[in-house]
Amino acid sequence: MNRPMFSLRPYRTEDCAALAALFYETVHAVNARDYTPQQLDAWATGEVDLDAWDRSFREHDTVIAEQNGSIVGFGDMDASGYLDRLYVHKDCQGRGVASAICAWLERRRAAAAELVPHKGPAVKGNIVHIDYEGLLEGKPFQGGTAKNQAVQLGSGRMIPGFEEGILGHKAGEEFEIFVTFPNRYHAKDLAGKPVVFKIKLIDVCVRQIPALNSDFAKKVANLDTMDELRAQVKQQLHDGKHAGALNRAKDQILTQLADASEGELPSVLVETTYQQQMEQIQQQLQMQRLSLDRYLSQIHETRESFTAKVRSSAEKTARVHMALLQIAQQENLVPTEEDIDKALAARAERAKKTLEEIKEKSDIPAMRRNEGIRKAADWVIEHSTIEEK
Repeated sequence: MNRPMFSLRPYRTEDCAALAALFYETVHAVNARDYTPQQLDAWATGEVDLDAWDRSFREHDTVIAEQNGSIVGFGDMDASGYLDRLYVHKDCQGRGVASAICAWLERRRAAAAELVPHKGPAVKGNIVHIDYEGLLEGKPFQGGTAKNQAVQLGSGRMIPGFEEGILGHKAGEEFEIFVTFPNRYHAKDLAGKPVVFKIKLIDVCVRQIPALNSDFAKKVANLDTMDELRAQVKQQLHDGKHAGALNRAKDQILTQLADASEGELPSVLVETTYQQQMEQIQQQLQMQRLSLDRYLSQIHETRESFTAKVRSSAEKTARVHMALLQIAQQENLVPTEEDIDKALAARAERAKKTLEEIKEKSDIPAMRRNEGIRKAADWVIEHSTIEEK
């Protein structure tokens, strides 16, 4: 089956807690085979200064990788081009997430170099460099001070009202901005509190659009000519559209397969699938330090309606799986002992354990069933006609 697709976007302050959780889980899961528990605990204690992290993320160029609305990776680069952090969720290792993050940061760095001073008042889209000090009830607060920080006005990376307060000012000016932290700000002692920021506007810059020539092609893509760059961009756009269309088509095919399947579903199969889906949802929420109740309040849904939707999805998934298992039997796609042995050997290698240890802890019948489902799904897609419009 195709690898899940992910998207990239700039960092936002509300991402900070989720990134701290992802950092901890990645270190303790991915690096466990190379370090002792004591070393891992020293590296990632689970206690992160969120204000310091948020400040550094905003000072750096930081990118977030998302998949199905969940953060699966992040990276940040400072002004000198040093890659400070790069972490990818344990379940998304080896899927190109890290490479995509690095490429994104490099492109951003190249683009950021094309800055020229702007003599007029600051407007949306300008890049400004500022010193600032935040005061809560007249006193500085933790994480409220920075020097020579770059801010793109209109990007929404700062708290509401901060970037708007810089608009209209010129380089060299000093002034104050009065704002209120969001009610759900991660630092509880600041959430919902009015503060004042003392600002020194160091400079105001605009991005200078480079000439579209061979130098530009070399800089952004290491290609010799603009014709090569245009061809690459065109191909990338086609590939992205093609992959999206194929994924939608596959979903439609499997949905039609579920609709066409007949017979009563075993209640134990539906319940097992439902529990698995709920566990996956809980794990995704834990990554973002959210409880199910808090998540439901954010999406304005009751627990009853949410679980009803999950159960409906589980019934559909169970019906698809039942149909695919039937196809696996009919088309002789049932995995062989050799297939299972290879899968077990791969697990043992990844876990750095013996084959016997892995066999003791593995549910062989479930492995056999899941491999049959995977093979049957591939067979169905391969023997279906998919036309792109």
